[in-house]
Amino acid sequence: MTRSLFIAAIIICLTLGLYLAWAAQRARYFGDINPALPPPYPDGALVLVERWLDQQIPANGYLKVHGEWPMVQMCALGASAVMFGTGVVVTFAAFPSLRRATRRATRRAIRSVMSTPA
Repeated sequence: MTRSLFIAAIIICLTLGLYLAWAAQRARYFGDINPALPPPYPDGALVLVERWLDQQIPANGYLKVHGEWPMVQMCALGASAVMFGTGVVVTFAAFPSLRRATRRATRRAIRSVMSTPA
């Protein structure tokens, strides 16, 4: 039961991580939202995040000459990194044999580097 929950968590983390990485890549091209573009453009979730950030960072009496798309891209990249990291941690927590194999491979690599004459 717990192993299947771990596997479901890994799949969710990796799927969300892939979507967020893809969203970060797509956010680069959103200078002008054109509703006539075919799917996946425009992404409604990215547009909502951009509009929310635009309201949070007002122009303060001046003309605002930039949008918030670079910040949307950085937020998506950061969230993607967090999701991939969570997936890796859950993977190593779910499969102790994988942890032991990684530890053994690391020890072997260190021994081979240390035993090689300079």
